[in-house]
Amino acid sequence: MNTICPRCGKGDTIPFSDSVLHTVGFECANCHQDFGVDDGILMKKREENLISFSLTEVLEDHSSYTVKIIKEDAVKMEFSKTLQDGRVQSYYPVDFTAEFDKFTIMLFESLFVMDWNNLPVTEIKPGEPCFKIQMSFEDDVLPKVTIRGKEETAPYFKVLHMLFTSLFEKGEEND
Repeated sequence: MNTICPRCGKGDTIPFSDSVLHTVGFECANCHQDFGVDDGILMKKREENLISFSLTEVLEDHSSYTVKIIKEDAVKMEFSKTLQDGRVQSYYPVDFTAEFDKFTIMLFESLFVMDWNNLPVTEIKPGEPCFKIQMSFEDDVLPKVTIRGKEETAPYFKVLHMLFTSLFEKGEEND
């Protein structure tokens, strides 16, 4: 099974090895873009120094949910849902320390989040289904990252959507 391009969603990708930088990445034969590769240091720096991750998704029914993962002494995950009528439903924070390292590896190395198309805010109409991801890094080693998009512009977003919406379903079962 081929790796799917995070930009166009096609599976016609070819792995390659850069003999100068000694890194491995992929090239999409459809959109002719490289992904999953940089100088080999920047991606690891992002993984190692990620201290906050936030995802807000606006759904078709105009409700939304927000997931925040914050690394301090421990790592906690907070989530809330904004209902159609504007009321906010918050859930108890969850200890995410044991899962955090695997989550960051998945985010950067499997979902290729840094290669997602970042839509200008003007391309997203108010109330339209969309998402916004924000990431910040320890000691401002790297600049903050904001990625805005729609499900159809980020093929791997479906994975995050399924992961996080399942948490809301479990939280509602436990109420």
